[in-house]
Amino acid sequence: MINLELSKKIKFISFISIVMVIYIHNYNIKDGTSYFFDIDSLFAFSNIFIQNLFSEGFSRVSIPIFFIISAYLFFQNFTLSIYRYKIFKRIRTLLLPYLFWTSIVVLIHLTLQSIPSLVHFFNKKMIVDLSIWELFIRTWINPLNYPLWFLRDLILLTTLVPIIFFFLKKLPQITLIIITIVWFLNTSLHIMDNNSLPFFFYGAYIALFKNEILYKKISNSFFVYLLIFYLVLSATKAYFLTIDATLEFTPFMILFQKGLILMGIITLWFAIDRVKLKSILFLTQFTFLFYVFHEPALTILEKGVNAFFGRSTFISLLSYLFLPFLIILYLTILGLFFKKYFPRFTSIITGYRV
Repeated sequence: MINLELSKKIKFISFISIVMVIYIHNYNIKDGTSYFFDIDSLFAFSNIFIQNLFSEGFSRVSIPIFFIISAYLFFQNFTLSIYRYKIFKRIRTLLLPYLFWTSIVVLIHLTLQSIPSLVHFFNKKMIVDLSIWELFIRTWINPLNYPLWFLRDLILLTTLVPIIFFFLKKLPQITLIIITIVWFLNTSLHIMDNNSLPFFFYGAYIALFKNEILYKKISNSFFVYLLIFYLVLSATKAYFLTIDATLEFTPFMILFQKGLILMGIITLWFAIDRVKLKSILFLTQFTFLFYVFHEPALTILEKGVNAFFGRSTFISLLSYLFLPFLIILYLTILGLFFKKYFPRFTSIITGYRV
């Protein structure tokens, strides 16, 4: 069973991870492989460097952490005999929220696209022009609410649990080595994201065989060395990406990034032990809400800021630093309102997390 200390730690790291996800999606300096701004001043360089350091560096641990936590919780005290019960539970915690929040975002886009003065903000196909098949694609394959790809993959992974359980029970180490190699080679899994299966396997493996490692501590001196090493490597990567955006897709940088992700997960896990987070404990109840509804709110804010102020280095950095805080504040107020006046409904649409 998970004790109270570990439960709080998982909640904290989940909250921090969703803040990281919002910063990933708030990345506003690049289109394709080229930056919007020339690095013609220290300020311009700093803007690109900071966004690369946080969105393309530190924050990339967030999705792997979510898959590890999801699998770890699923495989707690797991046996095939209780698999059916867990599947039915995931219908409430995963499938129903997925359908609701996908539908809500489709309706929001449909409403905004019906307003003539806002149509030019939408450069993708209009909702009313989508065929039934295209609407299916934008719901299940490539969700219009694009952060929900994680929930989509998690739903798929829960259906594969018996197969995952079989391989982990029969060939645990070999299985982990193979999926790790597949991940480092950046092999496409086609039906799900490259990060989904490996880190789900890692979380399942910890729950089944290595539960005790989550309770281990490291000395402050060792943590300082680990943190410095991680920060230096992350800053190095951000620097090279800043001077050449195309380096992101080179084989070496892909491998470098994956190594940083593994180191970042370990660093963040031990960092939580050294930070007093009691003051934000109440916010962790809304972590799922932040995930499912920070889009399209973030995109709407970004488009509004660019339309009103124009695109400049100053506006780019300012919006990058502060829009996520506005999103979190807005969704916290929204969550508190719905929790107070519509508690049952709020519980259902958040997968019984609130």
